[in-house]
Amino acid sequence: TVNGSLIDGYISGATGGLYDVNDLNTAIETFVTDSLGKYQLFTPLAEVPDVYTIKFSGGTDIATGQTVNTELTSTSTKEKALTSEEVTLNVTPITSLVTKVLTKSTGTIDATALESSIAVITNVFNITEDDLEKDFIEEGNANVTKIVTQLETTTKSLSAAIDDSNITEDVILDSIVNQIVETSNNNEVVDFSNST
Repeated sequence: TVNGSLIDGYISGATGGLYDVNDLNTAIETFVTDSLGKYQLFTPLAEVPDVYTIKFSGGTDIATGQTVNTELTSTSTKEKALTSEEVTLNVTPITSLVTKVLTKSTGTIDATALESSIAVITNVFNITEDDLEKDFIEEGNANVTKIVTQLETTTKSLSAAIDDSNITEDVILDSIVNQIVETSNNNEVVDFSNST
């Protein structure tokens, strides 16, 4: 089985689903995070799609008590799940950016496209794939925490400042992803640890 945590702060009561990345409208399995933001899949690994996405909406950030208004995702491969002793797939704002970059590609999405999307995010934020996959709160990873906090602050602030119901936090994240792709294409890095 696959398990993990939903983290933007830990998020309880979020509705989640397992999807084929090439069909993000049809859930293979659905589940809800527990009071600590943890989830577990019961779909046998043999039945998991080659490239799959865990997608969550709603829920409550247990640290702030605020409702989560963004869709959070993480995408991985069946091959990685089968070769791991314990399959943990954490879902964070940064893993969501990987999925957003990935789903902007055309054609059928495969493991190579996923690796390219991971490289875009890890290069732009100057983090490792290991940083991307860890529970950054439990690990005390200050750099990843800064990135997540900046993403959350930016999306919430812009959504509140723009007086248009069509401009949601998800729409703003899509715009950020477009800028990330451009930044990656220019071989540049986004440094949230620098306050200037």
